[in-house]
Amino acid sequence: MNATEQNYTMLVHTSGKKIDHEADRATIEEAVLALTKPESPAFAALVARVLETAEKLYPKANPDNLTGYVVANASRATLTVLNSERDRKAAGDNATDPSSPFSIIIGGNIVSRGVTFPNLLAMFFTRDVRHRLQQDTYIQRARMFGARGSYLEHFELTIPAQLYADWHRCFVFHRLALETIKENLDSPVWLGDGRVSVASGASIDKATVALDKGEMAFGLFDFSPEFDQLVMQNATDPATLAALRHQIGNDALPGFLIEFIKAVLAGGGGGLAIHNASSIASYGASANHVAISRARGFMGKSQLELKKFPTAVHHVKIFYNAEGRARLFYKNQGSLQFIQNLALSFAA
Repeated sequence: MNATEQNYTMLVHTSGKKIDHEADRATIEEAVLALTKPESPAFAALVARVLETAEKLYPKANPDNLTGYVVANASRATLTVLNSERDRKAAGDNATDPSSPFSIIIGGNIVSRGVTFPNLLAMFFTRDVRHRLQQDTYIQRARMFGARGSYLEHFELTIPAQLYADWHRCFVFHRLALETIKENLDSPVWLGDGRVSVASGASIDKATVALDKGEMAFGLFDFSPEFDQLVMQNATDPATLAALRHQIGNDALPGFLIEFIKAVLAGGGGGLAIHNASSIASYGASANHVAISRARGFMGKSQLELKKFPTAVHHVKIFYNAEGRARLFYKNQGSLQFIQNLALSFAA
């Protein structure tokens, strides 16, 4: 326990509807009130729950002392509803600062716009999206977590598993996109999938942005048959990609892609297949043989070798032209989508 008493906040965010916030308020007030009245029918059960939680979260502390503190100070709990900017102004300049050891804030849409909560110790977040989670919205929304510093290990987040997985993937995609900028690629590559979108469709100018559902290409490089010899050593290991990157350079195979594949594989996201290189001579006029690009892409069923790699989701393959120039392509058999500036996506 702290040497001196400090104030902390619990944030409850379940919905954007005001009527739901009133229901949340009633539920919380009922529980707090019950803890202040030993004669309440719910008192014994709540105290037992607090004791059980204290034993689980702080096994080195005295659970009776912790429980006694909660019961003795339950009447000091404060409850604030922030549905709008008006509510926030009415609560004062320090509306999000905890004013008691148990400050509970029920948030509405104002919370979704990126309000920071100092000393946020617990968060009950169940507000999901109807369709796809937008990266720009949820990255801004994460400001509500605030900076927790020394008490980070005690922070507790209660959230549905699917929403947590989507939010986590949202940040993975965002960090990967930032890596494309750090590694000086010609144009940032933003990633999305069936659950996570880069941004609202209305905000994407399709005249200047390429929406590629699964196939990504990188910088040109000089082809060598030795690349196939390297691939054949282990065509399903990300370490092979790292060795290949050492041969062809970062522009041709950015490190962020390898890190992304490794992270997804570690989470059980399918297998990896690194294919032998192929010439694009047979593609005729349907391909740009100088830029090694093709509107429909190069990696169809035959190139994916599904019988050889039946569980592969991540496919990597080099295509080369008659002049000995080559380009590496990555195709995701899942729902991954790449968004890149159209004018720069195939810069030589």
